[in-house]
Amino acid sequence: MPGYCVQGTVGTQVLGGAKKIEIENRQTVEVKLSVEYMSFSAHADAKGIMQLIQYCQPKNVLLVHGEGKKMDFLKKQIQTELGIDCFMPANGETAVIKTALPVRAVIDQGLLMKSKQKYEMNPPDPKRPCLVHGVLVVKDDF
Repeated sequence: MPGYCVQGTVGTQVLGGAKKIEIENRQTVEVKLSVEYMSFSAHADAKGIMQLIQYCQPKNVLLVHGEGKKMDFLKKQIQTELGIDCFMPANGETAVIKTALPVRAVIDQGLLMKSKQKYEMNPPDPKRPCLVHGVLVVKDDF
C-alpha cells in the first residue's frame, strides 16, 4: 500500500504492474502481490498513521521509514492500542510474518534430508532474500 513513489523506484515499477523487478546485484525477483495506491502523506504524524491503520484494518504493519525512537514508540502503540502485529525491519532485513491459519503439510523424508544437508553445507544469509522452489500439496483429510 504505497503512497507517493519517486519515478524509477521499485515502488513505481510495482504500481505500474511489473511482474519482475531487478534489485541490487542484478538479482531479479517475481512480483506476486496485488497493490492498491492510496493517496496519503508520507509525513503523517503518529495520530494520522494510527487513523490510517484503523481505517484499513490490516493484519500486520511494517514500519520502514522514520526516526528509530519514534518508530519504536509507534510500534508499541500499534500493538497495544490496536492489537496488530507490527514489525520494524532494518534496511535489508527480512521480516517474517506468521500466517493466521496453520497449514499442515506432508513431505517425503528423503527429500527433507537432502534439503537439510544442502542447507547445512551452504546456509543462506538471513539478511538477504532467497528464492525457494518447492511444491506444497494440501490434503483435507488430516
